[in-house]
Amino acid sequence: ASIQLNLFPARLPKMADLELAARNRPARTCGGDYYDALRISGQTHLICVADVSGKGLPASLLMSNMQATMRALLGRIPSLTELATLTNSLLYATTPDNKYVTAILVELDPETGKGRYVNAGHQDCLLMRACGEVEWIKSTGTPLGLMAPDIIELMAPYSEQSFELHPGDLLALFSDGVTEAQDEGENEFGDERLARFLRPIRREPAETLVDKVFCEIDRFAGSAPQYDDITLFIIKREA
Repeated sequence: ASIQLNLFPARLPKMADLELAARNRPARTCGGDYYDALRISGQTHLICVADVSGKGLPASLLMSNMQATMRALLGRIPSLTELATLTNSLLYATTPDNKYVTAILVELDPETGKGRYVNAGHQDCLLMRACGEVEWIKSTGTPLGLMAPDIIELMAPYSEQSFELHPGDLLALFSDGVTEAQDEGENEFGDERLARFLRPIRREPAETLVDKVFCEIDRFAGSAPQYDDITLFIIKREA
């Protein structure tokens, strides 16, 4: 667990006009969620949140493989679609058939607020505008390591989408441990509950938002045990 903890960034980068905050809480001693913020060039960074299938030690080992792969490839691959394609090839070659990684890869320029993303079979993530309107960042490809590279190329190539963070907007990237958290009656926290909770507090600092979402998940779950890893990464553009 202590080795895995050191795979997460010790601190998030300072980025002009942006606030960044993130937290991971595994369901067991070790977990399979991963987040990172890696500089590409200048102020442009790659923000990544990933979720390995399964839990515990096997998932944490694949998570460390994912982390090493991303850091090794970054800067050598010219586009997010190519990064996802090559990462899929490497993971497919080194993981069992029943193991894979869902991931959202976001390339963000803080000076302009312009971003691009590839969502590799990951949970829909949330873009909340300053006015409270919500847009969902949906899947643009299959999970990493799930399908052979030739099948991906032929039938399901990764695609890239774009967005822009305007002043006051926030982007919430998270694993399904957030929205699939359950209460004692096995009701799920859900996407819409997350959006409703964030809307009235959206102007608060990113670190405060992360704290409050985790507290709300715990309040909702009550005495029900945490059965999945929980990761939340919030990016806010200052108003």
